[in-house]
Amino acid sequence: MVAYNYRLYRKYNPDDKGSHPWSLIGRLRLESDVLSEAACRSLASFTQTMQEVISQAVEYAWQQGQLKVDTPRQDLVFLLTNLVDSSSVFAQDAGSFARLEQFFTPSPAWCYPSIPLRCRRAAALPDNAPTQARPKARRPR
Repeated sequence: MVAYNYRLYRKYNPDDKGSHPWSLIGRLRLESDVLSEAACRSLASFTQTMQEVISQAVEYAWQQGQLKVDTPRQDLVFLLTNLVDSSSVFAQDAGSFARLEQFFTPSPAWCYPSIPLRCRRAAALPDNAPTQARPKARRPR
């Protein structure tokens, strides 16, 4: 998700320091006062779908041992869903993607912190591209 958003951000902010809008969802949220009721319902449906998908992803990560046993999974789902919903506006306001990346970086309170940085970088992206690729681990039995 971070890598996709970063590529989209760079498409509209090639100097990596811009604040140009880069997300249709973000624009729709900012302009929601002029949307039709049907468009507002559709936008709300997007948020609900994202919450469901993120919930499944968090549960899968927990089952695979990528999150600590006592991770507050519903809190994590809430946080990630809101990040997805507002990431473009946040990056636009901050004037760069770097600040947004800090929110997507896992907290040691949730994740196992001993995974080296080289394992968290996806080879397909440039060194300065944010990514959250993590090696697979099994849930301890």
